[in-house]
Amino acid sequence: IVLIDSMPSELSTPRFKVYSSTHLFLSQPLHFQVTSFEESAFIWVGVDGNEVLGNLAVAMPLPLNGSTLSTSSTTLLTKEIEETSKQLGQKLGN
Repeated sequence: IVLIDSMPSELSTPRFKVYSSTHLFLSQPLHFQVTSFEESAFIWVGVDGNEVLGNLAVAMPLPLNGSTLSTSSTTLLTKEIEETSKQLGQKLGN
């Protein structure tokens, strides 16, 4: 029998935070949820009656000589041809 005593004895703090908000846009409720990690974020935007994950993109800044010059992004999940989530990811990645 091997006993491993590597578990921390103190309570650990979460490494992410979740922010939720609803705002009216042209009299329609628009829901936002931002999950903030140490060096990244997951952002979800939805409307009433359509609370599904339909589009998912990932974007990362590309550092060059210590300064960020551009952002690389790709669409992971989509139902449509439009690339709104990819474009939003590029803007947030800068």
